Amino acid sequence: MIILDDYTSLTLSECDVLVIPVQAGSKGFTRHPLPDVKREFPSAYAYFRRLTDSRRIARGKLVLPRNETPKILFLPTGYHYASPQYLDWIEAGLIVMRERRLHDRYTIAFPALGIYEEDHIDVKEVFKLVKKYLGDGEKDVDFLTSY
Repeated sequence: MIILDDYTSLTLSECDVLVIPVQAGSKGFTRHPLPDVKREFPSAYAYFRRLTDSRRIARGKLVLPRNETPKILFLPTGYHYASPQYLDWIEAGLIVMRERRLHDRYTIAFPALGIYEEDHIDVKEVFKLVKKYLGDGEKDVDFLTSY
C-alpha cells in the first residue's frame, strides 16, 4: 500500500528502508537530503562516497550499504547535480527494487521526487511509477511529500 505522508525530514521516518536520491557523478556538491544522511548515517554516506569516487554508481544500480538501521538505499536519479533528475533512472531503480521484492520485506520511505522545482520532473509521474512497481507489496511504502 502506498501512503502519502509529510515529514519535515526523510530521516524522521520510521520505515525500515530510506530511499535517498543521489546523482551518480557528483563529487563535490550534494543535494538535499544527502547532507542529512551524512550527519545521521556517516558510515552509509562514506560507503556511497567511495562508490561515487570509483565511478561505480550508475542508472538502475541501487546502493544498499550493509549494517545500517534503518537501511539506507541510494537511488541514482541522474548523473550530475546540475543536470535534471531523469524519470527513466528512477524507473530503472524501482524495477530493481521490485525484482528484489524489497516492498515485501521492508517498509520503505520514498521521497516525493519532483516536489522541488530543481528536480525538473513531475511528482505525479514519480508517484505513478512508485505505485506501479511497489504498490502491490506486503509492506507499506511511504511516499513522502517533503524531504
